[in-house]
Amino acid sequence: MHKLKLFIISFLLLFLSFNLIAQQLSEKEMIGFGCWFSGRQTKQVERGFQLLSNNNLNQLRKNLRKPNSAGQFFAIIALTKLDSAGTISLSSGELEQIANIRNSTKKVSFCSGCTGFYESTLSDALDKNSVIYKDSNFWISRKLKELNYCRE
Repeated sequence: MHKLKLFIISFLLLFLSFNLIAQQLSEKEMIGFGCWFSGRQTKQVERGFQLLSNNNLNQLRKNLRKPNSAGQFFAIIALTKLDSAGTISLSSGELEQIANIRNSTKKVSFCSGCTGFYESTLSDALDKNSVIYKDSNFWISRKLKELNYCRE
């Protein structure tokens, strides 16, 4: 009986360790504006907002060409919002890249609250009628207004 308890405890610890590692790895490519018990932002959102805070729009533009799907998603939401507000002008190459990403079946992860973890294709997430797109646009719009990029 003692060996069985030890085995179960060892198995659970091993399982939890792998689960924590997987969560940390997937957070690198996860979008979330209020995740986990603390309601904190994911690292990708923090990085995106830091680029905006530092007025580093060139790096945000470069994220369109990087393989990180969460970085691409964030860049598209922020840059298209800035473009529509007349704050920046997207180049024809950037618009083409955005169109390609909008049609991508590449996966991107999202989190919301304590237990809301899900995955979507970039195509579905960037559909202007999707809840993901609308919620992300809301949060980025608030931040852009806070940083005096947009008046909307």
